[in-house]
Amino acid sequence: MFKRFKNIKVDILIPYLIITLAYPLYKVISSEKMKLQVLSDVLFIFGLILCLLGVVFTLYLKGDFDITSFVFRKGTDRNMNKTFSAFAEDSKEKRENSFNYPLFLGTLYILVSVFIAYVLL
Repeated sequence: MFKRFKNIKVDILIPYLIITLAYPLYKVISSEKMKLQVLSDVLFIFGLILCLLGVVFTLYLKGDFDITSFVFRKGTDRNMNKTFSAFAEDSKEKRENSFNYPLFLGTLYILVSVFIAYVLL
């Protein structure tokens, strides 16, 4: 389970953090009252959305969409001479070096939101 943590790349993680924290920080700065509660609420909502996207990405990492991708690429590229098994092997190599950033950040945001809600408020 934790073997994929070695695949975390900081140059990919930083844009994910900037993009996903831009709106919560904007809401905190623009709110007049109860800034910690607003931060907790927005982080929780973003965490749930990211966890949902992370579950879909987990299905991709397990190879559940390989046949769909193969059929789509075979239909759009008439010069593709690969069989499905060769295509699946190439896809598997790409997926093994991937990390599920949405699921990781979604879980992290939910934990931070719960910490803020129960400890700081």
